[in-house]
Amino acid sequence: MNKVNQSTLQSSQIAVTIEKYTQMLAQNPEAPEIHFNLGNLYAQKEQWQNSIKHYRKAIKIDPQLTAAYRNIAKVYLKIGNEIEAANFWYKGVKLEPGEEKIEQYLGLGNTFRSQKQYGKAADCYRQAIQIKPDLISAYHALAKVFDSQGKHRQIISIYRQGIQKNQQNPEFHLALAQALAAQNKWEKASNRFRLALKLDSNIAIGYYHWGYVLSKREKWQQAKNCYQKAIEIKPEYWEAYYYLGLIFQKLEKWQKAKECYKKVTQINQEFVSGYLQLTLVYQKLGDYPLAIQCCNRALLISPEFSPLEEQAIAIYQKVLDNHPKINHNLYYQFGKLLRQKSRFEEAILAYQKTVTINPLFRSAHIDMQYTPIAPKQLPQHINFYRNVLEQNPQIDIAWGNLGDALTEENNIEEAINCYRKGCYQQVINTYPELAKLDWKEKKESAIDFIIIGAAKCGTSSLHGYLNNHPQILLPHKKELAFFSRRYDYGIDWYLAHFPSITDRDDFITGEATPNYIRFPISAERIKKHFPNIKLILLLRNPIDRTISWHYHKLSHGQLKADLETAILREIKNIEYFTEEEIVNSGYFKFDSIISSLYIYKIKSWLEIFDREQILILQSEDFYAKPGENMAKVYKFLGLPNQTLARYAKINSGFYNPADEKIRTILRDYFDPYNQQLEKYLGMKFNWS
Repeated sequence: MNKVNQSTLQSSQIAVTIEKYTQMLAQNPEAPEIHFNLGNLYAQKEQWQNSIKHYRKAIKIDPQLTAAYRNIAKVYLKIGNEIEAANFWYKGVKLEPGEEKIEQYLGLGNTFRSQKQYGKAADCYRQAIQIKPDLISAYHALAKVFDSQGKHRQIISIYRQGIQKNQQNPEFHLALAQALAAQNKWEKASNRFRLALKLDSNIAIGYYHWGYVLSKREKWQQAKNCYQKAIEIKPEYWEAYYYLGLIFQKLEKWQKAKECYKKVTQINQEFVSGYLQLTLVYQKLGDYPLAIQCCNRALLISPEFSPLEEQAIAIYQKVLDNHPKINHNLYYQFGKLLRQKSRFEEAILAYQKTVTINPLFRSAHIDMQYTPIAPKQLPQHINFYRNVLEQNPQIDIAWGNLGDALTEENNIEEAINCYRKGCYQQVINTYPELAKLDWKEKKESAIDFIIIGAAKCGTSSLHGYLNNHPQILLPHKKELAFFSRRYDYGIDWYLAHFPSITDRDDFITGEATPNYIRFPISAERIKKHFPNIKLILLLRNPIDRTISWHYHKLSHGQLKADLETAILREIKNIEYFTEEEIVNSGYFKFDSIISSLYIYKIKSWLEIFDREQILILQSEDFYAKPGENMAKVYKFLGLPNQTLARYAKINSGFYNPADEKIRTILRDYFDPYNQQLEKYLGMKFNWS
């Protein structure tokens, strides 16, 4: 019976021929050649499953039908099943070794190795070696198989076999030398490196690895010579510079070690260990500013929660602890970097060290307000602040921070007491004459205003300017978040944050939690307790606000993605959100865009509060003309105007401008929502 040529039949002929063989199969269902031919015909029609079915049947009937193994392997490759393809091809080759190309054997071996079928993988690599005995890549591949199996002696053996067939090829000698070194056979490895480099003295990597072996044998001068030779051949060989630096460190030649590590960090600016070793050398040389600069870079680029990051933190801490002129700011910058890296527990400890050195350094107290504290760290943090206040009861913000920690521990009664003490201390620290007035034990009247948003729109600056007005007395911190996340603590807990003296008619008080705008339930709760309150809302170009919010989260260790990735991912994530889902999104992991859709956030507030109760300012105008805008704010609050000599921006972020591509994406996205907002509010923002 003639076999069907798999490549020549026309489509119509194929159908006729399939019918013919199907009829023959009905008469003789156990004929392997019929199944084989049907497999070929179905393969021509690209009916892969039918083809596979008949090839498998042919093989089952006649396990020696080599061509069926090869053809079914080709079909499996067509449908992307490399594993099955490799298995059938391998069986075919074992039955009848043909003229397979080296690439095929290597490909088969790689497939089997990825599936941990090490025996088959090794067999394929050996076949490749048999065809081409000088193919070093096949030896390396076979060595990887043995390594996966823990057969390290066989790695040495296979390279020795390669040398027998390639005695003048230095690559084989180098490979054997490295295999010997991996087994800590330092002397034998050294001799083999010497032989390899005698055959070819221009192999930089050979000198590099020989230097490592000589270092292990503590032959420092010879190792140094090897690394220098490697660098001579390959001037940008940063790995050789690194290990040469280690030798100079070992020999206490600090200046030479410094030059090596500087070269390493110039060539490879992402090599963490290079910066860490340079840190240690600078410390040894007494150059602490540069030591801190290098360690700062190392910590910044080290992979998150990796051993390298742990090492960078430990070395940074060691440098600070040994610093001869330590000051609070050095620990403060360390804490900020740790927070950026999401190492919150270590960041808190660094901030605490800052406060220990300078209890009056307010920035560290403020940063601790916005750094998450793990429950296991709370007792230590509470004790820390108790000790601070025992020695410095006049530090008002410390009372507030102790209150926050006690709140997290659910010790609400003591927390309230701390907030009240802090409020009193804060007021009399600023206005000592108010200590002479009669203070109520607790505040009972409603607060007067709330800055409800939006985040990264200038609320910190507005809050800071208000704090300079002599008739406005504010809580110990911005962002109490009571009406969004802490409502269960009760209204007494909330009012304890405000000086009780503000129940008098000649003072007012309020707070700023810019994320309130995200929560419709916050509007309902505020209305319930303070129906006549005045609300202030700042709105910034949503393009700029979105970018700023992204970098804010990045700097606080709450986000890791780059700007473009985060923006495109969020656009995709919220593509099918309903209006209700956007309105009630609240805090969302990826929320730079969704929190800039002002139209959806404002509607729910204006359904609850009268328009006259909400003062809406445009951030761009607020920044450009702060004095004029603050006059509007004071008029809205019923206070006399208070001008400042300078209106500094507070809490503004520092980051590189976004690419125009990103701005265009955001501009196109926000434009229809901005138009809706302008129409709804009857205001023109002219954002672009």
